[in-house]
Amino acid sequence: MPRMRWNCDKSGCFNLKQRPKIEVFDDCFGRGCAFGDVDGIMESRGHFLILEWKRPGVELGTAQRLLHVRLTALSPAITTLVVWGDAETMEVESISPIRGGKLGKRIACNLDTLKGWMAEWFARHEREGAA
Repeated sequence: MPRMRWNCDKSGCFNLKQRPKIEVFDDCFGRGCAFGDVDGIMESRGHFLILEWKRPGVELGTAQRLLHVRLTALSPAITTLVVWGDAETMEVESISPIRGGKLGKRIACNLDTLKGWMAEWFARHEREGAA
């Protein structure tokens, strides 16, 4: 399994050393708009799975929800999966897919179920691409 190649003990905090400081571009946009980050993205045969990770108790903000709803409305090949969980321990609480411009219902979930959901997403598109 690929691992993050950054060693914080050896090279310092990844966020401080490697993450672009996208907030420097905030004054390029009006209405208080700003770049957001992508927590993860996967492509399989022209289908895209975007991962949006939230701490338990934190909801998608209005702008972030609109971004993913509008993005997934552009193509059935784009899905966002919102995951609520603890990023440090990888304990997962729930997920909600966004597909076709619609935020799906929130589903109770654990890490194994989430991994199964992702594996099925990947396998489905790999099968479709092989046909």
